[in-house]
Amino acid sequence: MMPITAEGVRTDGNPVPLWERETLTLPQAAQVFNIDYDGLLVAVNQRDVDVFRPLNKRGEPG
Repeated sequence: MMPITAEGVRTDGNPVPLWERETLTLPQAAQVFNIDYDGLLVAVNQRDVDVFRPLNKRGEPG
């Protein structure tokens, strides 16, 4: 979860710039690669884009 400033703006507490990270969330990937988030989400759901989904609490893919 990203911290929120007094002005209500979400900030990223990670000091590593987005473009240098090994893993990104979908919103971060859309921002870094300047693509539409909703389009990226559709591509992920259609399995056109490979993603890593960590296991949930039951040990099943998320």
